Amino acid sequence: MRDGTVEDETGTRRKRGCDSPGRRRAYGRNRVGSSVRFSRNRLVASIERSPPERLGAEPSGPGRRSSRSGCHSLSYHLAVSHIGDSVARASAYLTEHPDEARYRDSAAVARLGANLHVDVTGPGGEAIATDMPRGIGGEATVPSPGWLFRAAAASCVAALIGIRAATQGIDLSPGDVEVTVDSESDDRGILGLDDSIVAGALSMKVVVRITGTGLGTEALESLARWAIDHCPVVDTAARPVPVELVLA
Repeated sequence: MRDGTVEDETGTRRKRGCDSPGRRRAYGRNRVGSSVRFSRNRLVASIERSPPERLGAEPSGPGRRSSRSGCHSLSYHLAVSHIGDSVARASAYLTEHPDEARYRDSAAVARLGANLHVDVTGPGGEAIATDMPRGIGGEATVPSPGWLFRAAAASCVAALIGIRAATQGIDLSPGDVEVTVDSESDDRGILGLDDSIVAGALSMKVVVRITGTGLGTEALESLARWAIDHCPVVDTAARPVPVELVLA
């Protein structure tokens, strides 16, 4: 290393702290907090916004916070280190190159098949299928787009909890985090029966269960709130987003 750069296996020199010259996405954006309450060992978060707070629980001492011991804990710490280091590198790179932080996300292309069955593909080989409920002409052979939206929100929040835990040195094992997302809807909106009723969800609830950490209520709430505030799926649902129509 010299002048703050390192040489990779190809002989190319780049700034230290970036393992790829390509774009990196950081989850360090400043968001306002969501309303979260603790109930029966579960964190229940609504989409309504509250004033910004200092989020996250700092480790109480050097090293990783852990309530476990043995080989399982050691292997997890290796995974935590990988996640935390990856996030640190991405954050450092985007701090130095903020112009590369904003970009168009990869597109999803949907093709309507028979009986409201839709196949969706992406540029990287991604593939998924949706169907509509039988009550409106579908066959319900695979999940509906609405359920996949809730699944996206739940999995996004769960992953963000894992990211935050890794950067804070909090020990989580597989199964320690469970996120449930549901919503309330009025079918008159999707069918266009009443223009005063929205087609989308009327409300959305995120229930977070975190076990096995030894953390107190305040620290668990801080961890869950950070994940909700920085989840792109939940954030998109919680605020108006411009939608452009283009006829190709």
